[in-house]
Amino acid sequence: MTRKIFFVTPLLLCAALLLCLGPWLSGCGKKTWPEPKADMERFDFKELSGEIASGCLNIKARIKGKKDNMTNLALELAESGVEGDCPGCPFIPQTRLELQTNAPNLTLSGAKLALKHCEIKPGVNYRWRLVGANSYPGMGNVVSKVILTTAGR
Repeated sequence: MTRKIFFVTPLLLCAALLLCLGPWLSGCGKKTWPEPKADMERFDFKELSGEIASGCLNIKARIKGKKDNMTNLALELAESGVEGDCPGCPFIPQTRLELQTNAPNLTLSGAKLALKHCEIKPGVNYRWRLVGANSYPGMGNVVSKVILTTAGR
């Protein structure tokens, strides 16, 4: 009979320990909603350049980050006077061209972006920037820096 007690007692002790500690151990950990890794879903415009040739503004840029999240692109333009760029002046776009990523004048090849906009005035300097919309609305738009492109005379 004493042998039976030696076998049953450790089993009962383990079961009682699990019953007491089980609810306490299952409550361990962080109790918040999961958050997305926003940095992994962002993209940005880098290495922007533009030139005016054959009556068109040709823009090139490199997209850094998750380029597949860009749903559409906008080109914002403002005519710049003959005095050239005004870094301290606010950029107020006069024209906004909305483009889907499959537009015929927009080429996306890997991380490279090429845009051709031909509705410009000859001999006019332009300040411009790109605005990309992220497929996740909470991420906000990605706005490039303002670039001055001078007309070749």
